[in-house]
Amino acid sequence: MKQIILMSVFIALSTFSIAQRSRNWTMGVNVSSCLLNDDRLTLTKFSLEPGFQFNERLYVNLSFAYVENGRRALPEFAKFRGLMNSLSISVRLLKPEYTFSPMINVEFGNIFLSNAKGKMICRDFVISDNVQNEVMGTFSNFRYFAKIKYMLDIQFLGLNFRFGPNYSLSAVQMFEIKPDHEYSNILHGFGVEVGFLYTFKAKKIKSTVAEK
Repeated sequence: MKQIILMSVFIALSTFSIAQRSRNWTMGVNVSSCLLNDDRLTLTKFSLEPGFQFNERLYVNLSFAYVENGRRALPEFAKFRGLMNSLSISVRLLKPEYTFSPMINVEFGNIFLSNAKGKMICRDFVISDNVQNEVMGTFSNFRYFAKIKYMLDIQFLGLNFRFGPNYSLSAVQMFEIKPDHEYSNILHGFGVEVGFLYTFKAKKIKSTVAEK
């Protein structure tokens, strides 16, 4: 899987290096869900994704997202919730004249704020004060996460509809209860993702400015 991620990054960066200077603004919304930690954690993400389109096939987007544990929590537990930021690079494999095209996307980022910081967290990623509930340790932060996506991109009148499977890898920083020392726990798993992206063509923007 690491080789696939590195290959995807290389393809995206190679395409980016030959991109023309002209670019278009884009804005997207996205929903994804991943099963992590042996299917004990369902991490669901809702994101807003501004960015740019290069050469009508390469997309570079920032993502600002709300994430939470999608599993239903019992009254004595609190669900994990947080805010996330990331950078994603997408390559549409076929030219714009094709309505349907496979797309490869790689995403890197972290969860920079959560309600679990400094609290004990269980293996299914709920917050608990009861050390009998398979507590992994005291949560510190998500050091990073990486995600690779293989999606179908449907393009029509400047609007792209995308959906497909993803694979996610995350490193979580924690403190053990006994002995008291810091360690990182690796979470990984598969999920699904769906989103919409609209492209604001540069010509339309220029004509609007000229009219004013």
